[in-house]
Amino acid sequence: MQGPKSILVPLDASPSARERLATANALARRHGGVVLGMYAGARRHALRPPRIEHLHHRDGYDADRHHDVRHQVQAWFDGETRRADRPAMQWLEADANNLDDALARQVLLADLVVLGSRNDDEPDAPGRGFTERILISSGKPGLVLPTGMCSSLPRHRPATILLAWDGRPAASRAMASALPLIAQADALHTIEPCGALDEREVDRFDLRRYLAAHGVNPVRHHHRHDDDEAADAILALAADVGADLIVMGCYGHGRMREFLLGGTTRSMLRKTRVPLWMTH
Repeated sequence: MQGPKSILVPLDASPSARERLATANALARRHGGVVLGMYAGARRHALRPPRIEHLHHRDGYDADRHHDVRHQVQAWFDGETRRADRPAMQWLEADANNLDDALARQVLLADLVVLGSRNDDEPDAPGRGFTERILISSGKPGLVLPTGMCSSLPRHRPATILLAWDGRPAASRAMASALPLIAQADALHTIEPCGALDEREVDRFDLRRYLAAHGVNPVRHHHRHDDDEAADAILALAADVGADLIVMGCYGHGRMREFLLGGTTRSMLRKTRVPLWMTH
């Protein structure tokens, strides 16, 4: 089963960028893919032009500093390429005055984009809303790593995966895109709302049949009550079963150049301590 071959990593000068690159390299080695690095530092607000006053507001940010930091990040990436002896690592050049559009185009040509959860404390991090804008605008699978902690993914394949299944298209797309990892896992757990019992029994049978057709068996199914806070229930089960990765849909929509997230997606991005594999 073919995994991601083209893995895009938006990079910046924050400490968590190193973890994202290490994760992307591990996935590329495992699936015979290429890692594409591209600068996406603090000046950026992907797919939405920043207001003029923001360009010089954050930490005295100016064009010269932007240029210097961008080249420092590229030099670090080049050094990682040499140390890792990985010819399948490429730096993507772009017009410094048009990085937003360049990143938007490159995401559409990638199989997977490796992102970080929001952290306003990192001075060169892309800023509020970056991760969700990339996921919702592109529709591409995203691997979201919790900021400030080391993912287990660079060191081994995910041993235990939790699939948050709700029978909706976004969850189906996330599951399909993550199948190469799911098929290699030692254990797969699913969590879904209770809903109407008969309907859920049919869904569970169909889901089990679909996964079995891809060589995924057995699967352990779990339920949450419909009145539970979904994110808390998902994260609690992930902790109970020792999940290395949570696969789920990303819900939201764009309106007037703003991106509005569903409550579960927003809570998961804010609270998770487990890597998320998400697709809109």
